[in-house]
Amino acid sequence: MTAGMRQTGILDHIWTLMQGGQDEKEYDPSSLTQQCIFTAFVLVICNVVGSVPTILLIAPVVTDSLQPNLAWKQTAWILSVAGNFTLLGSGANLITANVTKHHAGGSGLTYWQYLKFGVVSTGLSYCIGLSWTNILLHFQEKNHS
Repeated sequence: MTAGMRQTGILDHIWTLMQGGQDEKEYDPSSLTQQCIFTAFVLVICNVVGSVPTILLIAPVVTDSLQPNLAWKQTAWILSVAGNFTLLGSGANLITANVTKHHAGGSGLTYWQYLKFGVVSTGLSYCIGLSWTNILLHFQEKNHS
């Protein structure tokens, strides 16, 4: 599946669309705009195909970024949070939903019930995390000047 998506060029097309039509292949992890675009990109892909295929698909973007070390650290964090967005975003979420059927009187946890929590918790986590990342980057650049 991942090879097919790479060969069709669909990820390059989505990446270009998310950057407002600009055909910039290199991700700049120190740019707040690029961070937000990349985070949204990873969030969408992760919740469509899962976290493992996502990392296989986006590895070239991260490796070819302007700061690969920083980009890999951000990617690890972004992917771990992305799995909380929807019930399908993580295998653990699906297991939890199934277990609740047996311990919640058979009602279980539905996709929509989970989504109400997932959207809010993921959104807040991203806002706080991206803000914190940029504060750290600011001080790091200041100390190296």
